[in-house]
Amino acid sequence: MKLKTSFARIIVFTLCVLVGTGSLGLTQAYAASAQVLYIAPDASVILIKDDAGDLYVNGEKISQQGNMNWQRVLENSWSGGSFRRSQSIGYHNGKSSIVAAVDGTYNSPYTGLIPKALFLQVKTVHMINSEMSYSQSGTSPGQWVIKRTDVFGLETPRYTEDFDPTSYLVINADTGKVVDFYSGLNPYYYSKAEVPQVTVNNTSEPIAIPKEAPQVSLTAISDKTATLSWNAVPHAFMYEIENNGQSFTLLTRTANFVNLTPDSIYQLRIRAVNHLGAGPWQDVAFQTNPSASQPIAHESSITEKLQLKEQEQFTSSDLAVQLLQTITESDLSIEK
Repeated sequence: MKLKTSFARIIVFTLCVLVGTGSLGLTQAYAASAQVLYIAPDASVILIKDDAGDLYVNGEKISQQGNMNWQRVLENSWSGGSFRRSQSIGYHNGKSSIVAAVDGTYNSPYTGLIPKALFLQVKTVHMINSEMSYSQSGTSPGQWVIKRTDVFGLETPRYTEDFDPTSYLVINADTGKVVDFYSGLNPYYYSKAEVPQVTVNNTSEPIAIPKEAPQVSLTAISDKTATLSWNAVPHAFMYEIENNGQSFTLLTRTANFVNLTPDSIYQLRIRAVNHLGAGPWQDVAFQTNPSASQPIAHESSITEKLQLKEQEQFTSSDLAVQLLQTITESDLSIEK
């Protein structure tokens, strides 16, 4: 981030106390509850579900309206022919379920190395398989062959059932992305065309009050909006933001503020929180850009209000710890 030397344009991220305070507006936020579903033995990966069914891993939201999706597509073409294979997996809120979890490392030819992976054992996911091949010889008309069956010859689309192999969605805990479908229902793993390498995290460390303050960065700024982001703090379940004695708590590691006053300084502080307590505060100040319709002010004022944009508000008292069953390394094998 480039710092400007003019006081009217300076953006400050500092631990020092600034002069003046402002109040925090929460008109766009609303209270909600959350459940901790999984904590890694070393507390490096934490899975949380809110009351709307959405899932968060280390402050990254991995679902939308409780739904998750993954798709892999392979396409090849050559003179006189082509081939396309696709597989789509849908985790549907209210229909699908997570029964167990574990974290570790994951490495496959498809994903590459995922040093911090979360394996979610899922039931009743929606699966669509498709294979389309085209071939032509000489001057004869080309022909398409289309198959929509799974590895066992069952027609798709369909929901997986209890007789199907155990299936896992693989989550990259650093990015919050669903990166793979680890299952005997995956044609690449069923045929052993690809063989992923899986290691379970065996490092043990008791969950404790967070010791670190979030390291905050200003990721977007305009005259009326600002976005703050911060790193995942070990042992953190959520993050509390405070301004002038009022506070709210987020599961995400991003805060979007709207309806700000141009060319004005805002200040707040952020800390990591879990069910045992809270870590140290990180004081933050930022300055909005001047409006295009007004001249740059010689002195910036401390504004009266911060307004959060459409993000769920939580409190630590609404947090329940209801852990999923933990998968062992021997469980993480491809079944046929």
